[in-house]
Amino acid sequence: DNTWFYASQGDLNAAAECISEGLELNQNKDENYNLYCTAGEILWKLREMELARNMFLKAYQCIDCDQKAHALCQAAAVSCILRDPNTGFALYHKALQEEPESLETLHDLGGFHWDMGELDNAAEYYFSVLKKDLTYYNSYEELPNLFAELGNPSRSKEFMTCFTKNQPMPPDIIKAA
Repeated sequence: DNTWFYASQGDLNAAAECISEGLELNQNKDENYNLYCTAGEILWKLREMELARNMFLKAYQCIDCDQKAHALCQAAAVSCILRDPNTGFALYHKALQEEPESLETLHDLGGFHWDMGELDNAAEYYFSVLKKDLTYYNSYEELPNLFAELGNPSRSKEFMTCFTKNQPMPPDIIKAA
């Protein structure tokens, strides 16, 4: 499959052509999760947001989908870009129902609440991720900016150091959060 080769070269139109051929061959089948997820990612990069969301939702419905939370999180993120936060919120929570321990979903919910201006809720979700996995550095990447926005520069610096040094925060500090 040349899709990712073309995408990595920046030729998104050629990547879209490859994915389009794959979709045509797979028409009316309820399998090939990766095909639909890849189509969603390529369409997202091409800013074809409605189509991207549809592809992620189709990926979620595939019988071979072993990453249901991921597909739903992608559809939720696209929904938010489309200025449809209610659908985004519902899809994130559906992802949590599918995989209650999904760190990706919990982290993404942190971003969702931050975008909605609910900074305390955002921090709660980011910390819930770190309480489950101290090495989930995507959350360390977000927390410095969140604490800066909350007016807490010392906490911001603390988390930035963890992120830049790729070194987890001591568990007792995370548990106390």
